[in-house]
Amino acid sequence: MSALLEVSHLCAGYGEVAVLRDLNFTVAGGKITAVIGSNGSGKTTTMRVVAGLLPVRSGRIDFDGRDLSKAPASERVAAGLALVPEGRLVFPEFSVEETLRIGAYCVRARSGLTARMAQMYVLFPQLYERRRTLAGALSGGEQQMLAIARALMSAPRLLLLDEPSLGLAPAVVSHVFDAIVAIAKSGVAVCLVEQDVHLSLEIADYAYVLENGAVAAKGPAPELLQSDQVRTSYFGL
Repeated sequence: MSALLEVSHLCAGYGEVAVLRDLNFTVAGGKITAVIGSNGSGKTTTMRVVAGLLPVRSGRIDFDGRDLSKAPASERVAAGLALVPEGRLVFPEFSVEETLRIGAYCVRARSGLTARMAQMYVLFPQLYERRRTLAGALSGGEQQMLAIARALMSAPRLLLLDEPSLGLAPAVVSHVFDAIVAIAKSGVAVCLVEQDVHLSLEIADYAYVLENGAVAAKGPAPELLQSDQVRTSYFGL
């Protein structure tokens, strides 16, 4: 399947600190692509640059054949890119229902808003039960579900997920990852940055291993799951 997202020779960082160094990777349409690596390898920076929250120093970000390297974040959302950031960052003073409506603010997402909201309640039944509740009163797992649903309300073609299991109980993590698989099966591509390497590789189609802001290894996720390099570095085997 052809690439929906193609990142080429990407360099970025913070101030004088270079984090991403000639980074190259692709995400296929309708597939789950995992980006794994140790702390400080550049995973979150990658998500922020692709989403338009951090500027590109050099290189290209092509989405569906269109160069979005210099496009603002709002234009990327309008094009079909949506980020669920690390830490969820929901608006505590808004209810679940209000948060979902806010997620559909871009023009392309306003059509079918009601039907899409219903789909979010099917994907995450807990949100329907709590739809009148303020986001700040939700549990951490419910906030993560809400953050994912909010992003999906923008009708994205590519969902960027940054550490969705962070701080969640194992049972909640399992539910969230089941939802990620369902999202991909619905036709939305997923680019997943996740601390649980084993779980990421179990659900992903393809994966990249980052080291020092560049790709150190890549391949079909089942193959990387059996890789001696990955097993030694992340599973302690």
